[in-house]
Amino acid sequence: GGFMADSKIGTFVSCGSQQQWLSRNIVTNANNDPRYEKWNYQAAVWNNVLVGSKTQHTASDWPKGTSTVVTDTPKIAEKPYLAYEDDDYKIIVPAVKENTQGVSWEDYELGRDYRAIPSRSYYVAKPTDTADEINTAIADKKALIFSPGIYNLDKPIQINQDNFVVLGLGYATLKPTEGNECMHVDNVKGVRLAGLLFDAGRKKSPDLLTVGNDKNSNDFSDNPTVISDCFFRVGGADDANCQVENCVEINQNDVITDNFWVWRADHGHGVGWYKNTADNGVTFNGDNITAYGLMVEHFQKYQTIWNGTNGRTYMYQSELPYDIPSQKVWNAPGSYGYTDYYVNPNVDAHEGYGIGIYSCYQAAQCWLKSAIECPKKPGVKFENVCTYSLVGNGGIDKVINDAGYAVIGSSDMAKIMSYQNGVAKADKEGDAAKKIIWSCDYDSWIDNQTYTGKEVKPIGPLKYNGVLLRPGVDYTMTYKNNVKIGKGAVYIKGLGNFKESDYITFKIVPGKAKITKAKGSKKKIKVKWKKVKGAGGYEVQWSKKKSFKGKKVKIIKKLKYTIKRKDKKRKKYYVRVRAYKKVGKKYYYGKFSKKKKVK
Repeated sequence: GGFMADSKIGTFVSCGSQQQWLSRNIVTNANNDPRYEKWNYQAAVWNNVLVGSKTQHTASDWPKGTSTVVTDTPKIAEKPYLAYEDDDYKIIVPAVKENTQGVSWEDYELGRDYRAIPSRSYYVAKPTDTADEINTAIADKKALIFSPGIYNLDKPIQINQDNFVVLGLGYATLKPTEGNECMHVDNVKGVRLAGLLFDAGRKKSPDLLTVGNDKNSNDFSDNPTVISDCFFRVGGADDANCQVENCVEINQNDVITDNFWVWRADHGHGVGWYKNTADNGVTFNGDNITAYGLMVEHFQKYQTIWNGTNGRTYMYQSELPYDIPSQKVWNAPGSYGYTDYYVNPNVDAHEGYGIGIYSCYQAAQCWLKSAIECPKKPGVKFENVCTYSLVGNGGIDKVINDAGYAVIGSSDMAKIMSYQNGVAKADKEGDAAKKIIWSCDYDSWIDNQTYTGKEVKPIGPLKYNGVLLRPGVDYTMTYKNNVKIGKGAVYIKGLGNFKESDYITFKIVPGKAKITKAKGSKKKIKVKWKKVKGAGGYEVQWSKKKSFKGKKVKIIKKLKYTIKRKDKKRKKYYVRVRAYKKVGKKYYYGKFSKKKKVK
């Protein structure tokens, strides 16, 4: 996934092989070059969202295309930045704007509607500072700048002033050392956080960032908190185990998040199911929260939880955990797997635009019931949602609640263009969305099966796209006449995600014969063999040719036979035996014994 915002591009943008992407408030072909008038933005390959942007894409083009277009950005404030003005480095804090298109600035102008914080009103922290020193220093300031580096904090940085600004330079890293939060924002409004990396510590923290002390009814819509370009990491940086319960908790109402990457590491140092542990990625408890470019990956339970009403997400990219050791450790109460994007049943209104959720189970075969769980209410709606099984084992059965269809194995995608009040419109529906059971990985041409006196089951568990399917969930397999010698059959019927059926017949035959004696003399050849279980008789063949061309045949029920020789020079003979059983009018033959050469 990726993110670009408040940017002017002279010619065109190519997302290349990017899977998911958000472009917010961008302008392409800013040079008005006629060559790029109709082609100035090549979309991401699976899920491309444009919000408040001016490109060739003027409308959503799912399911054939990948773009979701939201004409205006409902509400946003651009990220604070440093600017040199009047012999001073000032923090420029852009104002909150509503229903915008294009960039917030013009050529040679930094933009309008902003406030500036002079250097005397902010504190510049250094990595050697302690949490107490930083909290004391900012008590009478309006802003805090974290210079580049790693900050080991034994207490959270406390933000308790309205309109306070925290700006990280070089993605300053905040790391808890005593199971504490990195930062806590009180019930204050107009706060800006930008350019920070929150890193889980060795001792378990409840959260890395908390915004708002608790769920309340405060209305901050006229001056919301805005969090821009903030990343959250659990593991991957060093070999030490790390742990957090939930990376981000937002209790405050009306918060805007802009470019969040919340990541439980799937590679790097100190990575493993029991090494870098974290239940959930983000929990939104506040109402009227808007998230632009929300990317949450690999958490061990829920990736994203929406408990507050009237939340909105514009582009969501998420991968389920790769390293689940078994299905039994990854089951939500009353379900299987943990849904990725969870909207609480008490929520009355929620909107999601351009949502992409992947599975890539690598440690064990796992299944998820549904990628998104949400209430079936008129105010809860989604536009353009895809699930995708990248590689590996298992899959995702449904897209939203019980809507959509399964993705299984490698390179399998499902799409829903709209979902509201429990009603979905998908790119494939009904039988067209189901997979064909006889396209599974099994051979419909079954070799003869050897009689053992027990049930013969020549077709093992079914696989689709390399993934072991679930008997009773994906299919049923019923055998008929599969014990005695004769003609057996198996009936395979698709269930759930699979349709159609297959009926395959096979033969059960006596086992392979074994010659115990083949001795020749001047006038005869004596042949003996072992009894074959279930056989009704035996067929003896002999010939002077190794290929048994011109062979002689004798049907017999005994376990021995004497061949009379008619050659005077006592030439070589080749002998073999096979068992048979007659069922009705048909003979069922076992395999021939090894041929014996006799002189």
